[in-house]
Amino acid sequence: MTPRDVRRQRLAMQVHTLGPRPMLEAKQEIGAGAELDSVLPLYAGVNVDLTHTIGADRFPPSVWRVI
Repeated sequence: MTPRDVRRQRLAMQVHTLGPRPMLEAKQEIGAGAELDSVLPLYAGVNVDLTHTIGADRFPPSVWRVI
């Protein structure tokens, strides 16, 4: 395992603690062509407590309307 791999794993674990919504948003950025090594540090630097406090860690509730 290279130092780069170890760094990526550490950053991925930090991003994972943010919750499902930020994790998906990071994956979508990478899927759209952003470099993994630029996206991971960006998301890993987000304040976990603030993310959880303001509800940015979760998806908005699904709203279904029965007609």
